[in-house]
Amino acid sequence: MWSLNELGPRNKIRVKVKSFTLYPSVLPRIYVYKITFVDQPYWYWGWHKEKKFDEFYMGSPATNKTYWDLYKPVKEIIEFFEFSEEGERSAQITENRLIKPDINNPLCLNEHYGGVVSSKVASQSAKRRWENPKERECHSVKMKKKWEEPEYREKVSLKVRKKWEEPEYRDKVTESGKEKLKDPECRDKMIRKAKERWEDPEYRENHSCIIRERWKDPNYRDKVITSQRETFSRNGHQRGEKNSQFGTMWITNGTKGGNKKIRKGDEIPPGFYPGMTRK
Repeated sequence: MWSLNELGPRNKIRVKVKSFTLYPSVLPRIYVYKITFVDQPYWYWGWHKEKKFDEFYMGSPATNKTYWDLYKPVKEIIEFFEFSEEGERSAQITENRLIKPDINNPLCLNEHYGGVVSSKVASQSAKRRWENPKERECHSVKMKKKWEEPEYREKVSLKVRKKWEEPEYRDKVTESGKEKLKDPECRDKMIRKAKERWEDPEYRENHSCIIRERWKDPNYRDKVITSQRETFSRNGHQRGEKNSQFGTMWITNGTKGGNKKIRKGDEIPPGFYPGMTRK
C-alpha cells in the first residue's frame, strides 16, 4: 500500500486507503509563495509544507510581523514541488533564488535567506554587540591580529578602492561624515581619537611609510591631485570669504624684506605703501 508521503500533487495514481478512494489532488503540498498586501508596495517570499491539503497559511516571517497586522495580505502560489525531502530542498533553493536579489530592498520584508542576512539586520546585530565593552575589546584584538596579515590587508584595501570608485558610494560616505560632524559630541570624539592615534610613534611611522610608498606611484599621485582639485572646485575652496587671505593686502617699505600684510581698511604705517617689493 502507498503511504501519503510517497505521493506528490502531480502524481496520477489513485490510492486506496482502507475502504475509500483518495485522490492525490487532496494530499498535502509543498510550494513556494509570494505575499503581497492590498494597496501596499511590500512583498514577502516563502515556502511551505502543508500538514493537510489547502490549509490556511499566510506566511510566518521571523521579522516584520506587524505588516500582517496592519495590512491585508494576499498569497500567490508560485510553484508546487514533490511532497518529499527532495521537494523540500528544491522549494528552499527556489525561495533563496527569489529572495537573493530583493534582500536589501526596503520594500521586501524578507530579512535572511540561506544563512545570509540583510544589511539592516547585520547592522542592528553589530550595534548590539558593539554596546558590550567585552565584545568591543575582543573584536579589537581579533582585528589587530588579522590586520597583521599582508594578504588580508591587500584584500580589504582592494575592496575599499573598488567600492570608492562608485560615485553613489562616495557621496553617501561623504554625506554621512558631514552629518556626524554636525554633532559636537561626535566631532570631539573623532578629533580626540585621531590625536590619540597620532601620539603613537609606531602609528605615525606606519602611516608615513604607507603614504610614501603610495606616493611613488604616478597614477596614485595624479588621482589624489585630481580628486583634491575636484573637491576644492565643488566646495569653493579658497574662493571669496573662504580664502584665508580674504580681506588682506600687501604693503611694503620698498625693501626686499619689507613686505607684510595688513587687513584692508587698517591704517598703513609710516614709511609703507600698498604693494610688494620682489627685488
